[in-house]
Formats: sequence, structure tokens, C-alpha cells
Amino acid sequence: MKSFVVGDATKTTKEHFYKIAFSKVSFVLLDMDLYEPTKCSISYLLPNLVPNGKIIFDEGLRG
Repeated sequence: MKSFVVGDATKTTKEHFYKIAFSKVSFVLLDMDLYEPTKCSISYLLPNLVPNGKIIFDEGLRG
């Protein structure tokens, strides 16, 4: 199932994830520029990531 969620990730991730709460995730592409939305998304997705599942970040670390 492909799923694209648009909006403030600190709000939409939680709302959307409860709709698919019993789903397992094998691949996630996070294209976010800010720490807080990324952290929020990971907190909901990581517990449901299948073994050897992948989370890809579009943004690299800067510093």
C-alpha cells in the first residue's frame, strides 16, 4: 500500500498511523527538513518496522 501524507507531521503522522495501526512497515522514505517532525514520525513508525525494514532520510546531516 502506498501512502503519502501531507501536512504538519507532528499532527498528521499520529492521525494517519492510527488508521493503519495493525500494518507492518517495510520501507519508509522521510522527506522532512526539521528535527521535530522527523522524530515524531519515527516514534510511530519504528515499532512497526519489520525486521530488516528500511527507513530512508532525504535530508543529510548538516553541521
